[in-house]
Amino acid sequence: MQKPKLEREKLKDIILYVVSRVERPFDLGAVKLHKILWFTDLALMYRAGTTACGETFIKKPRGPWGSHVDKAIKALEKEGRLVEKPGSLAGFNQRQFFALVEPDLTRLKAIEISLLEQIIGTVCNSHTASSISELTHDDLWERTPENGVMPADCVFDGLRAPPSAEDWAWAQQPVDAETKAELDAWMAG
Repeated sequence: MQKPKLEREKLKDIILYVVSRVERPFDLGAVKLHKILWFTDLALMYRAGTTACGETFIKKPRGPWGSHVDKAIKALEKEGRLVEKPGSLAGFNQRQFFALVEPDLTRLKAIEISLLEQIIGTVCNSHTASSISELTHDDLWERTPENGVMPADCVFDGLRAPPSAEDWAWAQQPVDAETKAELDAWMAG
């Protein structure tokens, strides 16, 4: 699959959208923000064969990490659209985000907004930063070298499994007369 081109403005729109949808800033830190973007890209890849904005995710100790997200946050701050402040939750340091303006949704597709809503709800309401990080420590994370790219098209990995020895043995068996007659009738229309 060809790597999609990064849409920087759309990435900023998505980040601002996510931040604006979370009512309590302590429910969304940097870890959860990155995981929302990651899971959204996985869902979009599975459903539409594309990602939200072409972000590249790399393997970090806490799971997939968007390589352009922090630059986008800094740009949003410089533009006066978002503020990041240090905070804490349950004794852990946390980066907290505050949207200063409404997000521009013109670049976002309906499916992207719908998936973002679902994923924001799940990540922010049902997980801690640690539990959502653990969820992303899957087979792809395990086999990716540190700082290696974690492509969103990994959602298709399970669909590409080569046939097992049992599959080959079954496929090479001769077809009995009854099954052959059914296949012939089906092929005939």
